Amino acid sequence: MKTEAKDKAAYLKLIKWTEAGQVNLEFKNGKDVVRLQFSLMSAENAKKYGKQKGYHFTAADEFDEETKKKYPQFVQNTLSWTDNQYQFLTFRRIRKIH
Repeated sequence: MKTEAKDKAAYLKLIKWTEAGQVNLEFKNGKDVVRLQFSLMSAENAKKYGKQKGYHFTAADEFDEETKKKYPQFVQNTLSWTDNQYQFLTFRRIRKIH
């Protein structure tokens, strides 16, 4: 399906499924990356985390030095929230400007 949004083309795809384990959408502009993630939590995790209130933000600079060196791909700004058994996350990895 194609539509126009402010003189720019926008493409949409309808996906029907009965159960989604996890869905990831990633948008890139050069080295900048924004990722949206939706996942269905297990029954055990839903009991533990499904009642969290509000949003939880972790800044990339809050990661410890060891994690930054070992797993640089995970060092990113993260915003998460839950709704019953569903977990929503957004990630933004920003290129370093020298």
